Amino acid sequence: MKGFIEVTERYDGMKLLLPVSGIRAVAQDDNGSALIEFESAVSRKGTAINTSESYGEVKQKIQDEV
Repeated sequence: MKGFIEVTERYDGMKLLLPVSGIRAVAQDDNGSALIEFESAVSRKGTAINTSESYGEVKQKIQDEV
């Protein structure tokens, strides 16, 4: 699906499709995984998502979609 990336939430394994346009920032956690700051289109509130994917994997997924 164009304009979205799929990530796996680290704690419960839930798969999420995030619109790239809603991503505010991506940071590398101490263990190498990605921490995504995301803005909800519905509530306009920020949410942090810890992923199972590494920072590099998330960065590449975003680059592939823009």
